[in-house]
Amino acid sequence: MFDALPEVDFPTYLSTFTSRQFPQRVILTYPEYATNLSDILKDTSNQVVESYLVIQAALALSPLLGMNTEAWQAQRTLLEALTGIKKGAVDDRGEFCVGKVEETLGFAAGRFFVKETFGGDSRAKGTKIITDIVDAFKVSLRNIDWMDVKSANAAGEKVNEFVI
Repeated sequence: MFDALPEVDFPTYLSTFTSRQFPQRVILTYPEYATNLSDILKDTSNQVVESYLVIQAALALSPLLGMNTEAWQAQRTLLEALTGIKKGAVDDRGEFCVGKVEETLGFAAGRFFVKETFGGDSRAKGTKIITDIVDAFKVSLRNIDWMDVKSANAAGEKVNEFVI
């Protein structure tokens, strides 16, 4: 798998999710929680705990499956019943998938969109757009009734400090 996607350094990426050493000390802000959870686990059969964990995983992962899968449909039926969503009212799957990519990759995905969409002289275009907006803002300061000239000039200078 590592060779199939050389752009990602998987060993480094995956190592950020797992520590090589477990901490010797953990600080609990509510120690009663650990005690109460321990009591619940002692009084609950392993089969029930396992079933709970499997269901939680299924509920979290089934929306990622195809809409024709039994797991997706079961999770969707439950979601409709619990939240009052109109039965069968499903958003565009493409938007869902794009949302998941954005949620997961964040700005990394945006970078590729900007590069593809704006290419070459995009920095100059972007800078011009921002400059035009700032200039329009400065001009609009002169037309605000409640702001005197001195305050309008000060506001214009303040904008320059943040933008330029």
